[in-house]
Amino acid sequence: MPGVLLNQYSLSEYGGNLRIATTTTPAVSPRGGPDTATSNDPAARTESAVRVLARRGARLERIGEIGGLGKGERIYSVRFLGPAAYVVTFRQVDPLYAVDLKDPAKPRVTGELKITGYSAYLHPASPGRLIGVGQEADGGGRTRGTQVSLFDVNAAPRKLDGYRLPASSAAAEFEPHAFLYWPRNGLTVVPVSRHNATRGEALVLKVEGDRVKRLGSVRHPGSDFGTSVQRSLLVGDTLWTFSDQGAQATDTTSLKERAWLHF
Repeated sequence: MPGVLLNQYSLSEYGGNLRIATTTTPAVSPRGGPDTATSNDPAARTESAVRVLARRGARLERIGEIGGLGKGERIYSVRFLGPAAYVVTFRQVDPLYAVDLKDPAKPRVTGELKITGYSAYLHPASPGRLIGVGQEADGGGRTRGTQVSLFDVNAAPRKLDGYRLPASSAAAEFEPHAFLYWPRNGLTVVPVSRHNATRGEALVLKVEGDRVKRLGSVRHPGSDFGTSVQRSLLVGDTLWTFSDQGAQATDTTSLKERAWLHF
């Protein structure tokens, strides 16, 4: 199977078939010749694809494929949801592709949304909604800070709203377990680290309807990197956040500290 996988979200089993999203970068011959592309930059010929494999005896056989996604870019995030796939590629702008897999033998792109920046993690929200966590970027692809986006994927994808925190990065870009979304009330918690800061915090948002609203942030006592929030958990109306130094209980309405447990 050509290409490389990004992470565990690049594979999905559905209806007895295996769906795979990969990025392929063709090799360039060091001596030139037929293997040499018009551009000497292999990344310029990078592209991605979604393939569907079916079991045939002891083997997996490719039965469907849609390629040519994000030419000159690589996959930054993937989410398979039922008979659909959502793929984000990036180099300078962020195309979010919606892929229809209802007919596994004939995958097809049903929409493409181009915005600046990228989403490194995609999370399902209410029906037909996706939350993206990643980086805002300028037109040249230079990242500018954390970006949390809300997408409508009921038809062709479109961005409904978002929140940006300049000069920062979110842990969920690299570790999805750092992300918390509570469907009952839309509470969304994203641990972030501000550039040139000595500690991180948990950004608390509310995703409701077509909007993303900032409620505030949670910080742990102390001033070093050990107090940076790594994980969060909701128990009733209490938000628990965890760092290397301890666990803090926070009221979800007022975001006031209820208790601090030092490890």
